[in-house]
Amino acid sequence: MLEKDYRRLFASLRESVDWQFELPATMNDFFDRQGHSAATGLNVRRSPRIRTRHKAVMHFSDPLPAFPRPAMPVAIYTNDLSRTGFGCICREQLYPGERVHILLPNCWLEATIARGRRLGPECFEAGALLSAAHLLENPGFRLPPWAASRAV
Repeated sequence: MLEKDYRRLFASLRESVDWQFELPATMNDFFDRQGHSAATGLNVRRSPRIRTRHKAVMHFSDPLPAFPRPAMPVAIYTNDLSRTGFGCICREQLYPGERVHILLPNCWLEATIARGRRLGPECFEAGALLSAAHLLENPGFRLPPWAASRAV
């Protein structure tokens, strides 16, 4: 039952956020590139990345005091995921140290933004360190605190 409620909540939140941001022209194949990301000789990552491109929802759980954030969730495109990190594209500039909740179709993640950069007008890329993953199939699964009040 909770799985059905979570999926309904996720779909409702995904439809309620503003998707009015565009990827730069150089990223026109963004959604076509899926799967394992090739490593390079200079790759110093702790674990391999998998490109996973979807629409998702992000909520600022602990924004920086200098940069107030909306109470409502914001739209993101997932970029990649690894055992310890997460990458996304969004309309908002994200700053290192901000803590966020990321809702995906089958789980939600707790993460801390580690880096951010501008890709184009109102389009930014961010990388985050994962602190927790809450999978639907885990027996103790709970909705994120901010989303629990929105559950149907």
